[in-house]
Amino acid sequence: MSDPVRFLQAQPGWRVASLDTARSFYRDLGFVPVFEVGAAHLVMARDAVTIHLSTTEGHPGGCQIMVDDVDRLYRELGARDLRVLHEPGDRAWGCRDFTIEDPDGNEITFSQALGHVP
Repeated sequence: MSDPVRFLQAQPGWRVASLDTARSFYRDLGFVPVFEVGAAHLVMARDAVTIHLSTTEGHPGGCQIMVDDVDRLYRELGARDLRVLHEPGDRAWGCRDFTIEDPDGNEITFSQALGHVP
């Protein structure tokens, strides 16, 4: 029997009214911007902590969980009755990931760093 997939880090995601206001607030806490998609999405980090901020209307709460083997985890979870929002795939931000939804509509994205940006 193989070892279970290791969960390495959790990255919460929140909806914000203004990326500029959020950027200023989190900069005051020592976070720095690391990735941005226009006026819709901002990722900020400090040390090993990363947060995702979104202005998208109706954007649910969520969390990105970094794992050591995203494809193996997807296969492990495949037998369960889960609502899969995004199938596994390589993403422009340098991760391979998939996203599921919990019973309350929160999104959980399981990601594995690719080591390069596709």
